[in-house]
This record gives sequence, structure tokens and C-alpha cells, in this order.
Amino acid sequence: MTDSNPSELGAKLYRIVEAYADLGIHRTGTAVDRITADWFKSQLEALGGRITRHDYQFDFFDAVATVKIDGDEIESMPLYYEAIGNVKTTKVAVAEFGDGEHGSGLDNSLEALIDSAMADGYEALVIATLGGSGELVALNCVPELRNRIPVLLVPGRFASALKRGEVSVEYSAEIVPGTSTNIIGEWGNSSAEPPFVLTTPMSGWFTCAGERGTGIAMTLFVAEQLLKKMPHIPLKVIALSGHEIGFIGAYRLTETVTTPPRAVFHLGSCLAASDAHRIGIVHTTEPKLDGIREALAPLQISPNPPENHLDPACWVGESQCWAEFGMPMLSVAGLSPLFHTPEDVAEKATTPELLESAAKCYIEAALALIQN
Repeated sequence: MTDSNPSELGAKLYRIVEAYADLGIHRTGTAVDRITADWFKSQLEALGGRITRHDYQFDFFDAVATVKIDGDEIESMPLYYEAIGNVKTTKVAVAEFGDGEHGSGLDNSLEALIDSAMADGYEALVIATLGGSGELVALNCVPELRNRIPVLLVPGRFASALKRGEVSVEYSAEIVPGTSTNIIGEWGNSSAEPPFVLTTPMSGWFTCAGERGTGIAMTLFVAEQLLKKMPHIPLKVIALSGHEIGFIGAYRLTETVTTPPRAVFHLGSCLAASDAHRIGIVHTTEPKLDGIREALAPLQISPNPPENHLDPACWVGESQCWAEFGMPMLSVAGLSPLFHTPEDVAEKATTPELLESAAKCYIEAALALIQN
């Protein structure tokens, strides 16, 4: 990307979102995950970065499942890591989960649904996910086998049909060795002074145009601009896999960190997605806080300090993995109506105009965070 007039900049950012989403379903450990890592690597190489691949192993959940209502198959996906083995049954409990908003993962109400189905002797549970669009809403999880009954998620629009019809499930799942990769780009001499870190996730349940693609576009733009505006400060860009399975890529990477960075800017979900609600969390000095808030105000984001900046629970997304290091950090993440759904494709998720206006805010926030 180069400095350009507004329409050209927006178009370039939009092409990044399209290119990312067009790669396919971005689940960790899959062929598309590997292609995505190579693609992101090429983006950083185009900016002149020195590239490192951080490979890691994990337990990959390999499952195939079918849900039918009165013999007709409907869209579904397994709730990952709930159960392994082979099941073919009509002894299926049905339930609904959600309130029109998108949860980020398991919570007590969902746990209660699974416990109830098991206690009643059912062999599988089918849950209609009540997202705002009526589509299937995937749920984040951690990559640890729970060894319960198979749980299948289906679009919320089938909630009534599940109650009326005969529901059948065929399910086959196993845990196999999996691998994935984080991509790291570096500029400047980070051995002389700690680098400023930009970090964004690059994996997710579906094509993730708004959820992941807009954050990737913002990260690449901010990196390019920092290289121009602050070339004397070492920069590191880290693209992480494993977001949807407990931020495993970020945790594996931060295990290798021995010296805290100068500061970290975590660019999370839905950063320039249409109709998104975003929040910001920031740990820094008061003068920088004012500058960051001013930069993000056009996006209706007013970052607040965490109650305890060293406590991961006070942060969101992959910023949780960096909390222990205690350096200044800004984390921005959000939700959109398409979050975690198959409908999160570029033409529905964002626009060139939205991307351009958001990019201008995020670079100003980064500059406010990085300044002495």
C-alpha cells in the first residue's frame, strides 16, 4: 500500500479483506490455515519484513457430522472437543442457545443444556444457535477433549422444526496430531531496544471477512504507516492462528517471550465491520490515554484501563496472553451481526469507505501509544 487518495486507499484495504476471505474456511490446523499463513507472510515480505515462522503442535479435532429433521439434512457443525467416537442415533435432545447476540464460547447456560441432555440419557444434543441473522453461530472452545455426548450446532431458523420433527444424528470424531503456524515480521534492531508489537489473529470458524479480515487489513496499514512515520523504532507484526480454540497460537508464542515489548497493540475482531460494536482496553500513562481516546472517538470507542493490567481476565482476545508482561498495551475488539457465522463474507461485512475511515483512527491510536 502507498499513500493515495481516499478512494484508492479504501479500495486497497477492501482487496485485502477480499483476498483473506477468499482463501476459504480459516480453521486452525487445516489446509486453508496453512495457505493463510503463507499469504500473510507474503504481505509482510512486501513491506520489507524479516519473516519468522513459529510452528506449534496441538490436538486437532477431526469430525464429520450430519443432522437430519424428518430425513432432510440441515446445515450443522460439531461443538469442538465435546466427544469422540462414532454415533448414529435418533435419541437426540434439542435445545436453543443464545439471545440474539453472539457469545464467544461455552458459558454456564450452555453447560447446563449439555448436562441435562446427558442426565436424561440422550445420545446426542442438537442446539439451534439464536444469532441475530438466523444463521449458524459457531462457538469458541479450548482444545481439550471433554468426553461427553456429541453436540451439534445448527442455524437458529431451525429451532421450531427441531421441536416438531424427528431428529437424527450421524457423528464421527477423533483427536489427531495437528500443527499450525504463527507468522512474525520484524523491522529494525529489536536487540538494541524492545520492539513495538502489532498483533492480530488470522484464524476463525468460517471465512471471517469482517471478524478477521478487517483486523488484518488494519494491521497491515498501521504497520506500513509506522514504518514511514516512526522508522527509528523497531517494529514487530505477529499474526496468530488458534484464535477459535482458546487462543492457543498466542499462548504458545508468548511462552517464548523473554523480554517485554515496548508496547503491544492488539487488533482484534470486527475492527472495521459494518454495524459492529467495539470496545477498547488500554494500559498506559494518562497523557497517552487521552491521545488514544481522541484517536478512536470517531469509531465510538473509548478505551478504559483494566482493573488489573496484569490479570488476563481483564483483557479480551489475544491481549489476555500478553497481560503478564505488564508493558503498555491497547486492545480493540468487537462483535458484528455476522460474527462467527458463514455469512461473514466481504461484500456483506464491510465497505471500502468504512475500512478507510477506521484505518485513519487506528494509526493515530498506534502513534499515541508508541510516543514517549
